[in-house]
Amino acid sequence: HKRMSHCAYNKQWDLCQGDLRDLLEFELPALPPKPEKDRVVVFQNLAVLYLRYLQVFRKLEECYDQNDSTHFGRLYRKNTRNQKRDGVARTFGVQFF
Repeated sequence: HKRMSHCAYNKQWDLCQGDLRDLLEFELPALPPKPEKDRVVVFQNLAVLYLRYLQVFRKLEECYDQNDSTHFGRLYRKNTRNQKRDGVARTFGVQFF
């Protein structure tokens, strides 16, 4: 597959950050939805969220792999670790210390 330029990776990084914000907003809407009673629907919704997070993660990983900067790597690890943790916490109603 074709290598992108540094600017293209930065743009992809920014788009991924927006995707993560959108996913978190979807998980935590301003008005909480009514609880879903159908387990199949709940499973499907969680599966879709998981796949969307996985797609974003892979795009971010591609950006990270192409950037040698230590600062970028620290920022990447910190942001993705915190966002994944927060998303899981919201989805499953758990609290991390």
